[in-house]
This record gives sequence, structure tokens and C-alpha cells, in this order.
Amino acid sequence: MTAKPLYQIGEIPPLGEVPEKMLAWAIRRERHGEPATAMRVEEVPVWEVGETEVLVLVMAAGVNYNGVWAALGKPVSVFDVHRFEDYHIAGSDAAGVVWKVGKRVSRFKVGDHVVIHCNQDDGNDEECNGGDPMLSPSQRIWGYETP
Repeated sequence: MTAKPLYQIGEIPPLGEVPEKMLAWAIRRERHGEPATAMRVEEVPVWEVGETEVLVLVMAAGVNYNGVWAALGKPVSVFDVHRFEDYHIAGSDAAGVVWKVGKRVSRFKVGDHVVIHCNQDDGNDEECNGGDPMLSPSQRIWGYETP
């Protein structure tokens, strides 16, 4: 069975079949402002998975203030942090199912249930390894400081 090019919100493709596009609450620079008007459901391409990445079908996502900041463009516009994007999908905490894995991924497989938390760091300093990763100079918040 081949995935449809687009599934509606709440409609789930067969496990492991990745559509070309997805519906997402997107923010665009020209819409910076109150979240109710800055965020709109748009049809966007599903990203290609890199060799060390996984694609997760998100089943639940946290609502965090970083989504409000992204919508407002304050204190920093997400478009100033990752300039190659013309839209931004807010969100940093989620739970879902691994839908596709990159060639070099060995820790996860399609169908695994996962939880995603907001912190990304390089894992190479004291704070990342036994300290407080949120204090690491390399830490970034998924969905705000990362595309």
C-alpha cells in the first residue's frame, strides 16, 4: 500500500508509510503577532530524514510558552535563528511513534513509541554529562532555537 500524498488531521497513514505533505500549525514572519492569528494550519512538505535522524508521527504535543514567543517574534524571532526556513512549526515536547529512521540509526526502529523533551545539546561538556543540561552552553530548545 502506498501512502496518500496528504492525510487530514487525525487520519493516520499505515505504519512506516510517509506522505509527501502534512498539515501543521505554521508561523510565518509576516504574521508575527498574537498566536490566534500568527499560527495557521498549512499544508507543508514532510522533511526528508537525514542519516542520523528519525521521523516521529506526533500523537500528543505539549503547549509551551516558546510557541507564544515564536508567534510574537519576541524576545527573538525564530526566523533570525534559523534563516533558511520561510515557516516555523512551534513545539518542543511530544510523544509519538517512530515512522521512519535514517540509514545510520540503530537505537530506534519504525513503530517504537517515543517521548521527546525540549532540550538539545552536543553532549560534550560537564553540564551535559551529569550536571544540568539546561545550563550547557551548547543547549538549544527544540521548536524555538532549532528548525
